[in-house]
Amino acid sequence: MQEKISVIVPIYNGEKYISQMIDSIRNQSYENFEVLLVEDHSTDNSKKILEIVCNEDNRFKLLEPEDKRGTAVRGQEWALPYCSGKYHFFMSQDDFMDNDLFMKCV
Repeated sequence: MQEKISVIVPIYNGEKYISQMIDSIRNQSYENFEVLLVEDHSTDNSKKILEIVCNEDNRFKLLEPEDKRGTAVRGQEWALPYCSGKYHFFMSQDDFMDNDLFMKCV
């Protein structure tokens, strides 16, 4: 059985890149992962896009801190207790990856 990977992605006004980033995760050959999307009070359509993604694929979870985190690192730190995977992977809202990246990492 594959060990689970927890992916944390802080999001702030990332609507321009979110779809490509999500697709690069969905297309991974390694399938046992969860994605924690930390929505940091965006003022664009990021939250709406993330809600659709989370409704379509239960591996994606929308997390919304009460207070603005302000930086990607603070968003990542905030989300760590929500991770259920053995491995943790951090990425930015504008990162894209090859389809076999998780497989190579594990």
